[in-house]
Amino acid sequence: MRSVWPGRIRSSCVSTGRGWSGSLTAGSDPGRPSAPGAERPAHDPACASARASESAGGSAARIGGRRMMWPGRALINTLAEQARVQVTGRSAVAAWELSSVERLTVAGGGSVVCKCVSVVFGAEARVLAHVYAHQVPVPRLLAADEYFDGTAGMLLEDLGPALAEPGFADTVQAALAVHACPPLLPVPGLRGLPVVDEAALAGLPQRALVRLGELRCVHRWAGTADIRAGLEHLAVLAATRAGGARIPPFGMCHGEYRPGSVHIGRDGLRVLDWGRAHTGPGLLDLVSWQAGPAPLDLGTIDEQIDAYISGGGPVSARADRGGITAAEWAGGWQRLQAVDWLLELAAVWLCDPVDDPALVEAIRRYVQEAITCLK
Repeated sequence: MRSVWPGRIRSSCVSTGRGWSGSLTAGSDPGRPSAPGAERPAHDPACASARASESAGGSAARIGGRRMMWPGRALINTLAEQARVQVTGRSAVAAWELSSVERLTVAGGGSVVCKCVSVVFGAEARVLAHVYAHQVPVPRLLAADEYFDGTAGMLLEDLGPALAEPGFADTVQAALAVHACPPLLPVPGLRGLPVVDEAALAGLPQRALVRLGELRCVHRWAGTADIRAGLEHLAVLAATRAGGARIPPFGMCHGEYRPGSVHIGRDGLRVLDWGRAHTGPGLLDLVSWQAGPAPLDLGTIDEQIDAYISGGGPVSARADRGGITAAEWAGGWQRLQAVDWLLELAAVWLCDPVDDPALVEAIRRYVQEAITCLK
């Protein structure tokens, strides 16, 4: 499986039989420093996260010139004690600067999966526990530990190899299960998930412009005047086109819904990788299934919405919103969500100019697709 957003490596919690999710399109590698062995600046959040995880029981090792995030023995021991298993072996599966996955063999036979994530994905264990309790098909969470800096580790059931690629019907089935789950609300001492409503959507172009300005101020992202102009155009449209964000389906969203996030194995379908879950418009999950290199297809979105309604989703999923069709609305705003995330990666979490060409290429296309949809 491959990550469909050029700026991110996402690690799956299961073996697919064809390798593990964690590679990039367009040949990019967000974890690779500009030169072998080069250190990132001390203020780089990705490095800070790795150092914090090291002090909290994780470790930050360099492999191939990249700083990887690995769970340390202390974290493994803590999780194993919670799950009441004895770890007899460890095998690295996938890693980048913000998360890692290992398979752990345990006494008595069998294996479990250990996932370690930085603060940006730190709520994933809580989300998994929440959606599992509401009958969403996800890997079973066996143990979890969260640290003062927001990094977290978790043990998950090992789902084994994938037996089939998810198809159109699987897309709809999994989306309906996700959106049927109530949102994860805040409790004393713990924040709820981000809420993507009309105000949040309307602010995306301006936030992207700020991120783009930050990158240009440090002499990166030259030659992106067209991206800036496109975002400025979208900022003018945003307040009007964001209308209708709370029209159902609105609630629990996966946030990075794509073929690599749906595993079909011996026990059926499971939805993986919940690090970007939020409360928001469910239609954006359907569109994110198309977040690969192929152009956005509004006809496919229409078909997904029809199948979603036929499968039991709300009829209002078909309703116009923001003065445009549901497919145009969802396509445009999902592309702007993608732009926002890739710019955040570039400006805040990865900070490596070697990643810029692939990110610029993806963002340039996403901005144009957003303009086409939101008009």
